[in-house]
Amino acid sequence: MKQLRSLLIILVTLILANKVAAQDLPRTWLCSNMNKGTYMGAPNWTAIADTLSGQEVLVEYKGNSWGHISWFRDSDKYHEGPAIAMSMNSGMAFVMFGEEFVETYIVNVSTMELLYTSIRSGSAVLPNAVKSSRGTCVPAGALSK
Repeated sequence: MKQLRSLLIILVTLILANKVAAQDLPRTWLCSNMNKGTYMGAPNWTAIADTLSGQEVLVEYKGNSWGHISWFRDSDKYHEGPAIAMSMNSGMAFVMFGEEFVETYIVNVSTMELLYTSIRSGSAVLPNAVKSSRGTCVPAGALSK
């Protein structure tokens, strides 16, 4: 019983230390190497390879309600906007709404990865589609607005 109590105290201490450390994590990340992705679109919904090579994503966590996402190709910004943001045990999550797309971004700070998904609600011009990719991230506080 004494060992169980000691183990429980250690576990609670580790959990609390993790929560405090998570608050001090960098809140701006630059993600790249998004070379392994897939695309599936109507009408056949067959997964095909899709890369976002040469592109970078700047992910800024502003708090438990909002963030900002910026996309760069060859160092030129070509897409940006506000996002709904939420902290997670593993890092932070973002949802960005556009005219045709809903994009989700998850930054896992322990693996330093970005998990990206984009869902397009199709139209008469473009079909319904789902795109996903994974990238690697580094802290980028100096780039924060």
